[in-house]
Amino acid sequence: VGLGIPKEGIFTWCCGLVMHAETELVDESYDLINAFASPEAGAFEISNWGYGHANMKAFELVSDDVLEELGLSTPESLLGNGIFFQALAPEIEESYIRLWDEVRASY
Repeated sequence: VGLGIPKEGIFTWCCGLVMHAETELVDESYDLINAFASPEAGAFEISNWGYGHANMKAFELVSDDVLEELGLSTPESLLGNGIFFQALAPEIEESYIRLWDEVRASY
């Protein structure tokens, strides 16, 4: 079994860290954001979790074999062919929440 990229594209998302406007730990917050954005943290995320990373220098720290195996050898094309998650309509999101609550309540 191997990784396959569907011709329709793969589900794609972007996420990151933000700092709350009222934080009292400004320096520590910046330290965390900077650490997460570092090439070394990105290389760990790629190699251990199979995720892409915002810092392109992270890809330089990962072997071509690993990038190829994960389908990350050309991140630009991956993003270009990806299907980005969209926000759900509120009524659909609410129905998912109710269904999930039912599932959890059954355990």
